[in-house]
Amino acid sequence: MISALSPLARLLVLMQFFHWFNPSQPYVRDFIIPHYNITDVTLRDQVYAWDVLAELVGGILMATLYVLTGPVLPLLISNLGAFLMTAILVFGTTYTALLTSQFMFAIGFTALFLVSSTLYHTEEVTAYQAASSFNSSAMLGASTLAGIIGFAIAMSSAATTSFTLYVAMASTAVALVLNCIAIPQLLRRTDCPVWNKAPDSATKRLLQEPEASAETPSQSTWQLLRPVLTNRKVIYWLLAYSSIRAMHTLIIMLWGILSATIAPNPATQRYNGLITFAGYGLGMLGVLQLAARKVQVHERAEGLTVGACVLCGVLLACMPSTTTLWEYGILHVIYNAVSETIMAMVVTQLAWAVKGLPEVTVHNEQSLFGISMAVRFTVSLIMQALLQLVLYPRWGQVDNMFGMDLDVKEQFRALGGLMVGLGVVLGTVSIVIGPFQSLR
Repeated sequence: MISALSPLARLLVLMQFFHWFNPSQPYVRDFIIPHYNITDVTLRDQVYAWDVLAELVGGILMATLYVLTGPVLPLLISNLGAFLMTAILVFGTTYTALLTSQFMFAIGFTALFLVSSTLYHTEEVTAYQAASSFNSSAMLGASTLAGIIGFAIAMSSAATTSFTLYVAMASTAVALVLNCIAIPQLLRRTDCPVWNKAPDSATKRLLQEPEASAETPSQSTWQLLRPVLTNRKVIYWLLAYSSIRAMHTLIIMLWGILSATIAPNPATQRYNGLITFAGYGLGMLGVLQLAARKVQVHERAEGLTVGACVLCGVLLACMPSTTTLWEYGILHVIYNAVSETIMAMVVTQLAWAVKGLPEVTVHNEQSLFGISMAVRFTVSLIMQALLQLVLYPRWGQVDNMFGMDLDVKEQFRALGGLMVGLGVVLGTVSIVIGPFQSLR
């Protein structure tokens, strides 16, 4: 299956592995609370609350940079953001440093759509599912290995959980190096609109790109956005992915808090790394199966999406009722595996839908993929913001819009109900407007 990918794609997938390798994830809360002398409530309502705004700003900046300059510069900045996020978190001591680290996390998080946009532009359409699966597998594999390594570090009497942050910092440094190695191939395989305006530059001559590229017709942002926002197939998969991603991101942010609520003993909390390991490992296996069964999965894409949403919703609603970490962990592992697998499938359906747009040309394909994947990223963040306004007791300085004082258990139950509702809506829409089965 990996043979379906180009050498550039394989390098980008390897870069993704090190970018997302973060053994500190299950223990960030345990480091932040004493290091910055804050409470769980402050962490949730005064730090995590800014996550959506930071990611919106970061996503818009990186998408703009992608369209204007191509993928090289935004990918570098994204990797640098991931490195600085951990460095600032470790060496900072103030609330300002904590917020800055959160913004750097948002910049690093844009690799989620920057890499996929680049892969869909550089790979053949028949390799889209393989590109999606291995891209997701790299991220999930990184989280899987990070989970078990983080657990081993946390259980070691010779190391503290803060050591996991140093390991994460080293990993993002490796990702930066791999990114630099990929730059020559990226320059050969992708377009740079800024350089296309200067065909006589030394760089363009070195790359031996045709002078005809100077005549490439330019398009406004709206001209690029219009086909993405008016095609029903694109809209269906765009909203499906964005909704699932918005709720999944909240779960990833809150699961450590729910875990600490169910099993507050610090010694027990060390096993969070095992839960992370199992959840991402099972998710990676599911994602790889998508590449092996591309046609069968595509033919059942809508039904699989609906079923996955309902299953995930039931699992989320049941999690708060568990009384031990192991009961909660089993449900979380199954939920994480199903949600990660279905998101990898849905984003491939979205890529096929964008590739099939009549407006796609050799000149605008790169920008269209950048715009569509950025829209996917932005819409999911907007949905996440709305969910936080409804579910969080306080979001920064803003009270819950309905005045509800929901604790973390009630938030999980609400998210479960919404996930089931999403499955019902997607199933109804699919039945009303017909299936989208036109495999390219």
